[in-house]
Amino acid sequence: MVDSTSRTLLIAAVSSVIVAVLMFLLSPDSFVLALTVIVSSWLFLAVTVFCYQIDYLGSHTAPQLIGLAHLFVCVLAFQVFPGTHAYFAIMVGELLLVAVSYVAFRRTWKTPAYDLFWRHAVAW
Repeated sequence: MVDSTSRTLLIAAVSSVIVAVLMFLLSPDSFVLALTVIVSSWLFLAVTVFCYQIDYLGSHTAPQLIGLAHLFVCVLAFQVFPGTHAYFAIMVGELLLVAVSYVAFRRTWKTPAYDLFWRHAVAW
């Protein structure tokens, strides 16, 4: 699963770079806003993928708390910061959530074969 997670995030990163370059070439006036939104979106994707992987192994509390934190960051950003500055605040908040979700992801997937075996064995 770690390989598929890395591959998913790499494909999204490459796609994001392509979109950023196109925005720079086609609409340089809105490039900073577009870049902020692109980076924020990629970070949120990373958080989502890590939380999915954590939830897949049966640990439901951490992904729910991380999702709640994401919602809090978004609401706070749009309430406190005017207009496009909210996306920069979201980007900063998502950086923190990526770090938290990555640590939780690595801890959860430390022994995936064992956890997956017992989850299926108990389900019988």
